Amino acid sequence: MECNDSLEDIYDFSILPNVTWVKIMSFLRLEDRYSLSVTCRTLYNVFNHPSLWHTLVIQMAGSPDNYSREPSVSVQRKYFHLAKQFGRYFQNLSIKIQGHLNKFPEEWVGILKELGMQCRLESLTLLVGPLTSAFHNQEGYKPEEQDLKALMSFVEHAFRMKKIHIRSWPMYPTIQRDENQNVFLALMKNPRLKDLECLTMFWAKETEWSERKPILFTPDFVLTVIKHFRSLNHFALRSPMLSGEIIEELGSRDRVKLQLLQIYVNYVNISHNPNYQVPEISSSSWSRLVASSPDLRVQCTVFSRVPDVELGNILKSEVPLEALHFSQYSRCSAQMLITISDMYHRTLTRFVCLCNSNQVDWELVNLVYRCEHLNHFVYHGTLKVTTVETLARCRGTAWRTFEIMGINVVIDTEEPTPEDQVIAQRQNGEYYLVGLLRHHQDEQQIDERRTVMIQAVSDCLGYKWCPV
Repeated sequence: MECNDSLEDIYDFSILPNVTWVKIMSFLRLEDRYSLSVTCRTLYNVFNHPSLWHTLVIQMAGSPDNYSREPSVSVQRKYFHLAKQFGRYFQNLSIKIQGHLNKFPEEWVGILKELGMQCRLESLTLLVGPLTSAFHNQEGYKPEEQDLKALMSFVEHAFRMKKIHIRSWPMYPTIQRDENQNVFLALMKNPRLKDLECLTMFWAKETEWSERKPILFTPDFVLTVIKHFRSLNHFALRSPMLSGEIIEELGSRDRVKLQLLQIYVNYVNISHNPNYQVPEISSSSWSRLVASSPDLRVQCTVFSRVPDVELGNILKSEVPLEALHFSQYSRCSAQMLITISDMYHRTLTRFVCLCNSNQVDWELVNLVYRCEHLNHFVYHGTLKVTTVETLARCRGTAWRTFEIMGINVVIDTEEPTPEDQVIAQRQNGEYYLVGLLRHHQDEQQIDERRTVMIQAVSDCLGYKWCPV
């Protein structure tokens, strides 16, 4: 059972008084009342089946800033009743606080602690506000210790947990050093979690915004964590937390073979902050990891604009790269696409580019042709209509995902122009404004050509397709 992520109120008919239900029942025939009573008795027993309460997502609304000490976290009452009635059944729990955790309502501190002792969790996801930056540390207040301890109770009392995803956690210096407030120290303190199989540290989806300069753990601390958890087969972290020593430790022979490594590239120009440079991982370190974990898959998400040479610090030819995601705030150059095609044509299965790239039609076609296992393709940059059709034909019905941004599909009636060119010249010598070209094309002709493209792609994929 998974609760709706929405915080909107829902109708609760259980609050109706008995006299109302009696009135409603009076409209039924006698035999129908009997059938209803039997059904209700059966449903009452079924509702206590553990499989119906397997997963719970608790959504909380925090404060827009961390300047106040007043309780500001709001929680819907439905979560209170769910936790109280069915808490012992939940195995997969997600707690997501959108906004800063200033202070929990007093009753929720006790509820969370009680829920932490009741649950037999196998998987836990914690998103405790936005990632902490130096600005938050200097200008505002950190969460109170009792509130963090209430959240950490799920870790402290866990005894069968195999997966934990810490998407965000307050990272004030005093919290990092305190085992009563640092959730990762609490993880290592619980001996029953020694065989943890999955650990993700501050991972984010490519569609989400993230703090550009978050306070993160040092690679030395991360090394201590993974040395403690030797049964990990899935590990995710951000690039400033990565080092060659971590890669070599993951490749140690006395560890469980790693199956999935996720790297979130969080880069900032060295002139602004040297702590966010992409670490140099040697080819020999990658080779040792791959040799010890032959089924290893690596997924990389690029959050910000990263120079190709920096990205090359971790993306070596020895990396079994399965997925490469570029967020909308990043950059994907033509040279990077060529490099990916050359190095990962045997392993790449997923390619996602949400940034506004252009003039890379040939490189994308080359990527799809060379990467024979690629079956998930998402591209939101500029593409010619003929390129879209060519890409669809490359895989046909083998495409599992084929997503193109419709507004960025252009009719290739002119020669391509460089990205920064404002004025271009046609073959007849006439000059035109590049940015206004689309507006000068015949709208009916454009619509007709796009309709032809949609039909052609649909025929290739085997189902009705349309761009997003």
